[in-house]
Amino acid sequence: MFSESDQQQINSILVNRFYGSLSIYHVLNWLSNFDKEDLPDALKVLANIEYIPLGKMFDIYSQGLSSAFKQYKHKTIVILGIGKYGKSGSSMLYFINKAPAFSDKRYKRKKYLIGRKEEILPLINELKILRDDFLLILLDDFVGTGNSTLEYLNGNDTEQGLILFLKENELKPNVAILSVIINEIGFQRLQFEYPNISLFGELRKKAFAQPSVFGYRPNSIPIREFCYKYGAKLTGEKYNILGYENSQSLVVFEHTTPNNTLPIIWSNKNDWTPLFPRFYTDFVRNHANFKDGIFYWISISKNKFKIPGLDLSSIPFSKRNIELFSMLKLLKTKRSEYVICQWLNITKSKFDENLNMLVSLNLCFSNKGLTTKGIEIVNEIEQFAYLKERKNTSISSQPLNKIVYLPKTFGDMA
Repeated sequence: MFSESDQQQINSILVNRFYGSLSIYHVLNWLSNFDKEDLPDALKVLANIEYIPLGKMFDIYSQGLSSAFKQYKHKTIVILGIGKYGKSGSSMLYFINKAPAFSDKRYKRKKYLIGRKEEILPLINELKILRDDFLLILLDDFVGTGNSTLEYLNGNDTEQGLILFLKENELKPNVAILSVIINEIGFQRLQFEYPNISLFGELRKKAFAQPSVFGYRPNSIPIREFCYKYGAKLTGEKYNILGYENSQSLVVFEHTTPNNTLPIIWSNKNDWTPLFPRFYTDFVRNHANFKDGIFYWISISKNKFKIPGLDLSSIPFSKRNIELFSMLKLLKTKRSEYVICQWLNITKSKFDENLNMLVSLNLCFSNKGLTTKGIEIVNEIEQFAYLKERKNTSISSQPLNKIVYLPKTFGDMA
């Protein structure tokens, strides 16, 4: 199905572009969405997806904060998540607190995090801050068309906008917007409507705007048509076929995928297998599948891949073994400590306890990277499970090496 160069490209993408966050088997399942003749175009999309792990998010936030601190010297900082509690803006307050610049001692000023605009007034009254002498930073992870940000600023039929709220309470702060990614179209709209608001973040163009990441028009137009062809099967709204309101984004975060991103990457409609799921239903389904998969992993290891020092004899499987195998799988895909704790519903101390156990079993290093032995075990289990699944679903009676590519080397494994 794939040429030798395609095989090398897939291996390179998984290791270098996605930081090992996806297994070869996950990618193969996504590629199975496409017709055989469209696989070369699917690989081109795969090669240009921008995956942003939490570490990179912290760095971008830190750079944005540093720029804001330098531009607005000596001002107290109030950081407000855009939108209601539970929306992406408010959830980003956790991440901004982890950004190095937030706690950098070189920036000796007071910084406060709040989740609702109504908290601004009591905060400045308590701190005795002048009503026109502070910097209000509006925080989000992705600004696409700018619609959500403008609605937050201007308000709607059910909720008062930030601009009117500030005016009614005689608040005149400097205002800035900090986002990990800002699409060019959203950047231009916000600058046009609010030229006095500073914008900080990484700027991105539409995927098929010239010059495109897919090359000039002769090369990019066929990829656009390919994405449109399959995207049309995933949404009935023409203006959303290439992402929300034609955003044409290729961005994927470790914690979520924006709806501005091409639907062929995240959609679950019409039995489509997403590469990076977006919806909570996918999360629940994936979590259930993940748990079932871990039970299967333990069963496989019990019968085929003995791990010295780990007792797999208990039935039902012990909670400790479930957590250890889950962590082993997630650490292999370079998931952050935050995501692993959230995914497994465990505390930081429990994470550390399990990590120490994996280290003692020579499956993991203290820096959270897997040892050669750990990688070998995960690879063997994944390959066994994948082959078993393909056999059970009777996809084809042909030998596997004539159907899909399984790399001879992957990451640290030969």
